[in-house]
Amino acid sequence: MISNINFSLAQKSHSENETLNSNESVFVHVNATSFVSGEKLFYKLYLLNAADNKASLLSKIAYVELIGAAKKIIFDHKLFLEKGFGQGDFIIPSDLQTGNYKLVAYTKWMLNKERFFESEIFIINPFEKLHPDLISKSGSNTIVQNTNGNTTQNSNFDFQIPKKKYTKREKVTLKLQPKSNQNTIGNFSVSVRKADDLPSGKRITSEEFKDSKSTENSKIATNNSLPELRGEMIAGKIVSKSGSKEVTNKTVSLSIPGKNFTFQLAKTNVEGKFIFNIDKPFYSNDAIFQVVSEDQKEFDIQIEKNENIVLNNLRFEKSFSISPESKNALQERSIASQIENAYLSKKTDSIIASQKYTAFYEPIAKEYVLDNYTRFKTLKETSVEIIPEMYFSKKGAHQFLYLRDYSNNTKSNESALVLVDGLLLQNTDELYEYDSNLIDKISIQPGAYYYGNKVFNGIISIVTKTNDFESTNPENLMHKISLQRPTPKKLYFKQEYPDNKNERIPDYRNQLLWLPEADLETPISFYTSDVSGTFEIILEGFTSDGKPLSLKETFIVQ
Repeated sequence: MISNINFSLAQKSHSENETLNSNESVFVHVNATSFVSGEKLFYKLYLLNAADNKASLLSKIAYVELIGAAKKIIFDHKLFLEKGFGQGDFIIPSDLQTGNYKLVAYTKWMLNKERFFESEIFIINPFEKLHPDLISKSGSNTIVQNTNGNTTQNSNFDFQIPKKKYTKREKVTLKLQPKSNQNTIGNFSVSVRKADDLPSGKRITSEEFKDSKSTENSKIATNNSLPELRGEMIAGKIVSKSGSKEVTNKTVSLSIPGKNFTFQLAKTNVEGKFIFNIDKPFYSNDAIFQVVSEDQKEFDIQIEKNENIVLNNLRFEKSFSISPESKNALQERSIASQIENAYLSKKTDSIIASQKYTAFYEPIAKEYVLDNYTRFKTLKETSVEIIPEMYFSKKGAHQFLYLRDYSNNTKSNESALVLVDGLLLQNTDELYEYDSNLIDKISIQPGAYYYGNKVFNGIISIVTKTNDFESTNPENLMHKISLQRPTPKKLYFKQEYPDNKNERIPDYRNQLLWLPEADLETPISFYTSDVSGTFEIILEGFTSDGKPLSLKETFIVQ
């Protein structure tokens, strides 16, 4: 775990006392508690202030995991939260065994008090033979159901649904009807799904969550996990290979190369420890660390691993069983899932495009887009013919890149900060003959440039056409680790039947709608499928003033 690191949190909106006294809690709305192989688990995560249930803006990262009874992690998602909320999904694979699982969610700040959200999840794999212990001898499923029947009433809100019975592929429109002047501004999610006819765990509602969680400010535990106030934290330390080199006040760089690259510098403390805050989503798997110094060969870099406290505290006490009479229902769910997956290309979700982040040197840097000029073979020739401020100069056995500062008519012997697709190059020999046809643009900023605790003679940022530059020079000592990419935000597929289009495509959706960001001010519409039976409309969420809102209504498709 992260501890004893001397650095400034640089909080602008939270004082130290506010941070230490802030309690977070997580609520997760899951579309179901039982799944068949091939079905999709959807979830919406709400990060709340434990005292008043309002959205918490403290942590910027949350973690969601599905864990099996053997404490094996089936999936682990990392969410960059937007104003305290996140979402994700997971397709249940066909090789996952039938059994009892748990969905857990937390922030690192919550782990100081060993608190996390957990929900029972039952998964049935129809492609494997059921263990005899899972077959009910009483002739009925063991199903834990909500005690409030087919409808969950709220004294302040009602669902308005035109009728209780619908035909297949018919449009359904519903609206939330507040009583008197109730607040409908907040964050909400809506699931419309066929009622479970297989074993299912008890659904945790936002109302029940409000009543069950602790809101006391308990003493911070000894784990000392820091809140991820600005983004994901990565900590480590540098170690002298000989044991004689000083590790204090050394500069370490972090590069996550790519189109929207991340580049940061950090200074080590007296123990050689450093920490980075990644404050924006990234979509590259590789993080590259370097000691920024002429004697970088004298050091090793070690990245700290986080202990999974949740695994140590999970208890799998409940089990479930399936009645022989459920065989038909299980077959129907399995066939429906296979048909839907066969036509998945016709019903795809859309990944919401990531925000375009400006590089730290923009917009002051001067940009050369090479397609606007005559192309020259190498970067050396390009610097001579196109970019007069940039030049190579040999120093010892190596070629270094420099910048002239025409505004001050100065020329420094200090090298520039050189980045290629966000990757720091301390040795630039390989750029001397680098094929300029691979380069999209070059941005430069001459003059003394302060970045982190370092001063550079300007910046040279080279962006390749493919955004995937890798250094092949062994002189560039790089410590590479694999990072878990954040779960992308999606716009989920919504089936529609305008003018009888798509009428030839089978529609075996059990999940008719998953709407993780529901606007309660406008009507919500969706279409039924070719599946008949009883369907549940479930709304969960919290108003802007922290009041939980949980509603359930049912209708029948014939």
